[in-house]
Amino acid sequence: MSTWHPIEDLEVSSELLASEELTSLARLWTEQRTELDHRGLLDEFTARLQREWAIETGILERLYDIDRGVTRLLIEHGISEDIIGHEGSDRDPVAVAQILRDHADVAEGLLDFVSGERQLTTSYVKELHAALTRSQATCEAVDQVGRLFEVELLHGEYKRKPNNPTRPDGTVHEYCPVEQVGPEMDRLLEFHSRHLAADVGPEVEAAFLHHRFAQIHPFQDGNGRVARALAALVFLRAGWFPPVIRRDDRSQYLEALESADEGGLSDLVELLVRVQKRSLIQALSVSDSVQRADRASDVVALIGKKAGERRAETHDAAASLAASLQAQALERFRAISADLEAAVGGGEFSFFADGDGGDDAKKHWFRLQVIETAGELDYFADLNAFHRWARLVLRNGERTEVLLSLHGVGRFNPSAVGASVCLFRKDDDGTMVGPWTMSNDLFLAESGEASAEVEGRFRRWLEDALVVGLEEWRQASGLV
Repeated sequence: MSTWHPIEDLEVSSELLASEELTSLARLWTEQRTELDHRGLLDEFTARLQREWAIETGILERLYDIDRGVTRLLIEHGISEDIIGHEGSDRDPVAVAQILRDHADVAEGLLDFVSGERQLTTSYVKELHAALTRSQATCEAVDQVGRLFEVELLHGEYKRKPNNPTRPDGTVHEYCPVEQVGPEMDRLLEFHSRHLAADVGPEVEAAFLHHRFAQIHPFQDGNGRVARALAALVFLRAGWFPPVIRRDDRSQYLEALESADEGGLSDLVELLVRVQKRSLIQALSVSDSVQRADRASDVVALIGKKAGERRAETHDAAASLAASLQAQALERFRAISADLEAAVGGGEFSFFADGDGGDDAKKHWFRLQVIETAGELDYFADLNAFHRWARLVLRNGERTEVLLSLHGVGRFNPSAVGASVCLFRKDDDGTMVGPWTMSNDLFLAESGEASAEVEGRFRRWLEDALVVGLEEWRQASGLV
């Protein structure tokens, strides 16, 4: 009995799935984009991101594996078989480099597609598939008794035979039947056209287009790469970045797709928001090392401009928002401290919470922990713009501290407020162990955002981080 059914349109209002955080970050990025372009940094940052997308999209499909150090070199210096070498990948470096160039050409072509304001058609989807698989001659197929064998890959052509995979538990995941692929692809692009007209948010539409395409699985192989290219197209059309889903995101990515198979897009939307936010934070923190030497005078001029009254005004607004969020966090920390004191206080256990209180002497505390946490989350923490912190101290023989830091983000971004939470321990002799980040992502807000929205997002983000931190302390303390 067939378990396949035609794709369905969005089942809930897109407003319920949309991310209020991305709406805020869009304003921040609009300002930052102009400044990156002015300083000659935008093109180079975009090129590096395209190369990362080209590398990771194939790693997700297990087409090849590339050493992490080699990956960084390829992103920074460009795609070359000499950089890959025979030790940097599990496949022939010449073959891997050619596949990466194919992927990178597609990433660049997506920008051309968007700038040309072309309409998404099935012909273009086939073009994407042909380009992404240009250097892939064959793909795996399964015979009637379940044996794998190699067959010629059809470039830019819909599948001619079923491509239903068998799960580890022996069940078969049934994709669209061969004879229904054409009509289903037409329906998908019709839905997409309606969503564009209805102004569905890019994070929701990218998730929808990616998942429903994956449900159809119209090609023999390469469907995942095409699905991610289509998601990238949606974000690029909105003026954002192609979502780089990294190898470390793979488990969450597959789980989100399975959740979408069961009718819920929210996990996939959340993942795309997180990776989009990660790219934005990288852009806000872009290093001046990517800048050409002949742009130095432009940077000096920009620094002078930013030292003027607009920067002072926006910095004041950001610092004020940071102080407000610090007060919110301190209230929560003190409540937790009181609850812990009542539950397990006395003997070897004691607890307290405090913060810098705007004290210039104290605002420089914990710079090492904050900078190391920023490095873990891959962004630049600007502690000179402003810095507020709050901590929850947990003593049970040794001293454990949960530290919240509120600070500037990136260079020349006076309206950005970032927050991180880390945990570290201190031995009796004062030696620090850690820090460990308690949240997988940076909290990011823009000083012009409505305070109620910021506080709501911050409350949820902080609570998630506190759960992780307290659970870590509970297990380390033997309270199991």
